[in-house]
Amino acid sequence: MRPDKDAQRVYRELARRAHPDLTTDPAEQQRRSAFIARVNEAYALADTEALERLAEEWSTDPESAPAVDSPDRLAWLRQRLEWLTGRITALATERVRLERTPMGELLLLRPDEPERLLEDLAEQLLATAADRQAKLAALLPDNGPNDPSRPQETPQMFAQLPTTDAASVPADAVLLDVREQDEWDAGHVDGALHIPIGQVVARLDELPDGRLYVLCRVGGRSAQVVQYLVAGGRDAVNVDGGMFAWEAAGRPMVSSGGQDPFVL
Repeated sequence: MRPDKDAQRVYRELARRAHPDLTTDPAEQQRRSAFIARVNEAYALADTEALERLAEEWSTDPESAPAVDSPDRLAWLRQRLEWLTGRITALATERVRLERTPMGELLLLRPDEPERLLEDLAEQLLATAADRQAKLAALLPDNGPNDPSRPQETPQMFAQLPTTDAASVPADAVLLDVREQDEWDAGHVDGALHIPIGQVVARLDELPDGRLYVLCRVGGRSAQVVQYLVAGGRDAVNVDGGMFAWEAAGRPMVSSGGQDPFVL
């Protein structure tokens, strides 16, 4: 295929501006030779679009900038500024498009730590399910375990889940934090007992007698632990909203490393 007039024009312009003989520096000659080889390949294929992309690449490459005292310097700077403006606009447009996708909208819920998004959503769903379960239990008639209208229900299934808000937790309350180690290290309540949720069953003997106020990040994991403890006859209360609510209520926190505490 014979190159068209546009391809010939761009090719001549690139050869004039990027030819290796235009410099005496060996490294720059090598760079230009490699670039011109790409230009020759595109021209041999009569690929006008590829030649135009190469022309843009050369025009905007900082290494191809004319010398400060060159008469071509101002034109190059203007061309590079125009290219950068176009790139910024294109990237901004793409960002808006991505943010409007279903996944983008989800990620915006936790832009600082997107890898924890699913865990947060799971905890929120668990907390909501526990709350709905408690409300449903209050609506059901209590006709005894032999009520034929609910043969598959058990007392544990619809047990009222004791819950309180973070601001109402007594200052001398016994707190059980069931988050993971990295969450605990970032920020926790001074004096709280730390047992990650996956270890609670194996470490039940470490739990003190009396009422326990159970905390996690947003209230989902703690709701599961409270439900388990209450079913076993323990006095346990879920702290609604978890450590996020605790922090928002202005309750004191500390970190393991001495840095400013925060909820991870």
